[in-house]
Amino acid sequence: MLLTMLVCLSAGLEYGILTGVIVEALLLLYNVARPTVNVNNLKFDKGDLTVVILCENVAYCAVEHVRHRVMKATDNQVPIVIDGANLKSLDFTAAFNLMSIVKDLDTTHQIILLNVNENLKKLCLEIDPRYESKFVYASSYQELTIAFTKDV
Repeated sequence: MLLTMLVCLSAGLEYGILTGVIVEALLLLYNVARPTVNVNNLKFDKGDLTVVILCENVAYCAVEHVRHRVMKATDNQVPIVIDGANLKSLDFTAAFNLMSIVKDLDTTHQIILLNVNENLKKLCLEIDPRYESKFVYASSYQELTIAFTKDV
């Protein structure tokens, strides 16, 4: 907003408005392309977990960012939980990439998709139905340490 005001005062109202629209569009595009992906390393009595919390929306332009953050969180051999409780929408490309992450990590890590919306779960399972057992519903992360000891 400060940039818009400075451009309005120095170059004219039209250029100031145009600058404001362009800056806001770039900020919106950045937020869509780089959604918030929180990574937490949790320690419990029965074991440790790496929890990757996804934001509300993951669009096709954000899939590489999400993949990079998840893969970066898998440096150690701790079981991985991708928490989809906040996830409200996922397009086909993002769902395909999410299942690709599960496929890649399934050979080297224990991985679970936690509390994913039923519609999003159906979309993911249409892509790769072999991983239906990876979708788990739990009220706390501590419950999952028991599930990982049973070899998910």
